[in-house]
Amino acid sequence: MKKLLKGGVVINAHGRQLADVLIDGEKIEAVAPHLSCPGAEVIDVSGKLLFPGFIDAHTHFDLDVCNTTTADDFFTGGRSALRGGTTMVIDFACPNKGETLQYGLALWHKKADGKTACDYGFHMTIDDWNEGIIADLPKMFDIKQKRRARISVYADEVEGAEYVPGCKNIWNVKCDIAHPCASQNEMDEKGAQALVDNGCMAVFEGANMPLTPEAIAVVQQNGLLYSPGKASNAGGVATSGLEMSQNSIRMSWSFEEVDEKLQGIMKNIYQACYAASVECGKPGDLMVGANVAGFLKVAEAMMAQGIV
Repeated sequence: MKKLLKGGVVINAHGRQLADVLIDGEKIEAVAPHLSCPGAEVIDVSGKLLFPGFIDAHTHFDLDVCNTTTADDFFTGGRSALRGGTTMVIDFACPNKGETLQYGLALWHKKADGKTACDYGFHMTIDDWNEGIIADLPKMFDIKQKRRARISVYADEVEGAEYVPGCKNIWNVKCDIAHPCASQNEMDEKGAQALVDNGCMAVFEGANMPLTPEAIAVVQQNGLLYSPGKASNAGGVATSGLEMSQNSIRMSWSFEEVDEKLQGIMKNIYQACYAASVECGKPGDLMVGANVAGFLKVAEAMMAQGIV
């Protein structure tokens, strides 16, 4: 059924005017004073301002950054946007260093597709620069910008590329060490059991909570080495801290210097987690160790500031 908005003040690029708006589905059919349409649902908007939908061209939904995740995902962020009159967002798709552009874009589609009520698009960030990225750009531009096709087309056209919708069965691939590092809850109980059945030895989280609680239980109950994200994923935060330190002292460290400092930080994190696990009577349980060590670090900082 068509809708007829009567008596509002229409605001657009040409200014403002007292006008009615006739809507057919998702299309604005007419904007003019004193419109009529037999059979249309008439909505009185007298005294209201009618704006076209706004576009927010810079959002960061469901983004892992600085060892945390942004407050809104595509569901809550899209809902909030619509409440404020924004009908389209353009989010930043951010693959990590070492990941391909098509992987990053497919991941952001997974985060957004079917989860938001507003329109959306993506900016593509490039956090790394290597031969693979250079080779990817022309194909990505052709598929997404020229043809407006889905990223699955890349797998159809590029030899050796494989597209897995929704990460389905990706953990069935045999491996010695698994590094879930894409998004929250990407490995469930079934995926963890597949790793166990295929002889995987260790699972190291590289994102914020990529394993569900059930998956963690499977990993630990079967004796796999397990490093929780709040410990192993801290390297990303540490790297940001090293970058800020260089900016602050106006110095530039070499790759070797940064790598040495980062290795030292990660060794200290491991030692703190292990020591805490021993003190709690669960030696080697790095999840318990990371939780306790992290809590103590925050508590000591609060006491030092006189908060508690």
